[in-house]
Amino acid sequence: MVKLGELYRSRSPVLRRAIRKLRSLLRAIIATIEDKTLVRAQLGDFRIKRLSSLQRKANKNRWKGDEAFAYCGDLVGGRVVCNNLEDVYRFVELLKERLPGDQGAFVVQDWIARPNKRGYRALHVNLRLDVGNGFAPDLIPCEVQIRTRLQDAWGELTHDDIYKQ
Repeated sequence: MVKLGELYRSRSPVLRRAIRKLRSLLRAIIATIEDKTLVRAQLGDFRIKRLSSLQRKANKNRWKGDEAFAYCGDLVGGRVVCNNLEDVYRFVELLKERLPGDQGAFVVQDWIARPNKRGYRALHVNLRLDVGNGFAPDLIPCEVQIRTRLQDAWGELTHDDIYKQ
């Protein structure tokens, strides 16, 4: 069996394509919002999950090599920051409308309606983006965090103290 580190290195170009595609998708959604007072949103950070983080998650869930790339829902992540709660929920609908139907599951985790025990609030949208070559699909699990400016500030300020402990 191929080790996770070797797979990670070999899949890195695909993950980079996925992050570019995710950024492009979210940028296109923001650009198509005709009434800028209806949904006010801007792009936040994007990242590819680090190997060490993927290894921790794989060990915790007992995933073997390829399984980590199939089951880890946030291999690629992006963030959208909106002005208020209404904008957050509207943006999710715009994202859902924009995705092709064959991209796989579209799952929304609503941490606004049900904050976690640490107080974290945001919407997480898990989806799969096809970065294949047209002949062979290659669906990459992505997660988009959509939150308000205030939730974003709280998340940034408490990340190391609460999340990483």
